[in-house]
Amino acid sequence: MMMMMSGVWSLPEMMMMTGGGSTIILQVNNLEHLEFLRIPMRYIILATNNFSMRYKTADRRDYTLYKAELDYFDKENLLSVEGKNKRERQKKTVFITRYLYGGEERLVTKIEMLTSVRHPNIVTPLGFCVECSEVILVTDINLSNRYLARYLENHMSMHILTWEKRLKICIDVAHTLNYLHSEVEHQMMMIMYPEINSRNIVLDENWVAKIIDLEHSIALAQDQEDNHYFNRIGKPSYKDPEYTKTHKLNKESHIYSFGVVLFEILCGRLAYDPIYLEESDKGLAHVTRQSFCNGTIEDMVDPTINKEIRENNFVINKGPNKDSLHTFIKIAYQCLSEAQDQRPTMKVVVKELQKALFFQNMESIPTKFASLQIPLEDVVKATNDFHHDNIIRHSGFCTTYKGRLLLSGRLMKIVAQRFDCMQEEGELKFMTVISVLSKLKHKNLVSIIGICYEKDEKIIITTYEANGSLSQYLSDPNLTWTQRLKICLGVARALSYLRYDEGRDYAIIHCNINSDIILLDKNWEAKLSGFEISIKQLAYHDHQVCLCEHIGTVGCTDPAIENTGSVTHKSDIYSFGVVLFEILCGRKAFIENEANRFLAPLAKYHYENGTLQDIIHPNLWNNQISSLSLDKYSKVAYSCLEEERAHRPEAKNIVGELMKALQSHLRPENLHSATLY
Repeated sequence: MMMMMSGVWSLPEMMMMTGGGSTIILQVNNLEHLEFLRIPMRYIILATNNFSMRYKTADRRDYTLYKAELDYFDKENLLSVEGKNKRERQKKTVFITRYLYGGEERLVTKIEMLTSVRHPNIVTPLGFCVECSEVILVTDINLSNRYLARYLENHMSMHILTWEKRLKICIDVAHTLNYLHSEVEHQMMMIMYPEINSRNIVLDENWVAKIIDLEHSIALAQDQEDNHYFNRIGKPSYKDPEYTKTHKLNKESHIYSFGVVLFEILCGRLAYDPIYLEESDKGLAHVTRQSFCNGTIEDMVDPTINKEIRENNFVINKGPNKDSLHTFIKIAYQCLSEAQDQRPTMKVVVKELQKALFFQNMESIPTKFASLQIPLEDVVKATNDFHHDNIIRHSGFCTTYKGRLLLSGRLMKIVAQRFDCMQEEGELKFMTVISVLSKLKHKNLVSIIGICYEKDEKIIITTYEANGSLSQYLSDPNLTWTQRLKICLGVARALSYLRYDEGRDYAIIHCNINSDIILLDKNWEAKLSGFEISIKQLAYHDHQVCLCEHIGTVGCTDPAIENTGSVTHKSDIYSFGVVLFEILCGRKAFIENEANRFLAPLAKYHYENGTLQDIIHPNLWNNQISSLSLDKYSKVAYSCLEEERAHRPEAKNIVGELMKALQSHLRPENLHSATLY
């Protein structure tokens, strides 16, 4: 039986052997909550042709790994498809781990660990089999592009990993480690994973990195990290020197090991490559620290990442630019600090690696966005040399001007965002906006006309929306309920489009939904803008949490961000819920020096107590809103403000509910002709 350790979260009791060891029985109180993952042995035998050599991919000391197609899973919910006819079944390529001895304990540990952590960069458990003395785990590991270590040990294959690919791999792993450190089950526990090295990182068909082999991990309470001693740790070349002295496992030990992996990826060799062991028996970490101090660290960079690679006459790799490389080296070196208190947190590591990727992407702007280039002299003329009379708004990182631009023989009203590139933040936000808007086309998104990237100027030109921002009209009695509903529908459709669009392999988290960035065109159609702090996610990562600083607009920000330091697409839903109540109540989300400064808690209180009429805009309450329309509208607005992100609705469902609110309002018996437009 597994003993409870002080500060360690208990796992279920281990499996018991009965009947002379011939049959393995899972105790009812062990994995009964995972019974839906159990797979009959006959399906395993059928998939592997009775564990044929043909399906074997690896032999290890205590297990054998097979790759096969398993005709058993319902892809959506992992339930048995037994009883379905053969045409309805879907084969799924899986990895089958067949434990040779001591497998019962490892199986329980691994299943418990994998089902307690849900992250797109951690392998997914699909099922298990405990039958006929066999102990088997089935996982959804996509090894299309093999283990990272396979590239590092075969230096000739490293050219496949361009600098951009390497950065993205590092960011994937960093996101995962941060999740294990602080985000599991709302920060109630963290997972200490002892073996951070390139052999435990696999690459799928999209070059997305995933961490494997969690069975040696332990779950610790957040306040018990420094009190746990761990006797098993990974390879010496990745070992934190502080751990060698204390045998105390903590987050800082992870960060050190990850620093070693970062330098492996930079240098293109394993940490224990003979070339490094000749210089120091401690391997790559010691060598890189010396080189950094001597100013020769760039001499260690893998030369293959500087080679220009062409594919179909297009340059797909030009090597790292100076800012990207220096940002990467600096954070990797900090991870290897001998003193643990000098090492950065994983949150900082993620931020710096993302910054390195941004700098690399900046290099490609002139060619990548050539079709959008507008000469600087045209922008200067359009804004009357950036005259202060043309300033619309000013923020810490950019100044926004209105103007009239002659484009393709047509004089058009435009908005020019001039980013302050003396600040690093300005460059990052410039890149964020163009990477989002240049690829997105929707009637409820502001449209990009062009960019100017010349003489240290970084300017984005978008369409001018005649009626300004929604915030100007919240309390306007002339903005009818019909107009307000249609504006809400437009924003909801924009959010649904950002979340998912067929044919696009990524989603966008806006991160700053508020009434100031919802613009209105001459027909009062909503246009979502303000993408400066948006986050792009791969479509198959759409449930992943993303690290962030405290972002957004006061009164509109998802409160879960403060608790977790992260956002998801449901953070946008919360902010939109606040906007829905702004539109209903005719006031801003936050009003300084008022007793009820914050609208969100006020709206929730009145909704829960059936007194919403006390805060609804008087003109709307007295003249325009039918009870049915109000009921549907307020119900969906309230649901957006749920504290638990999982309980908030999806954008597409909000669209449907707002449509119902509009339709019920437009019924003849509910119309008030005097107030319609």
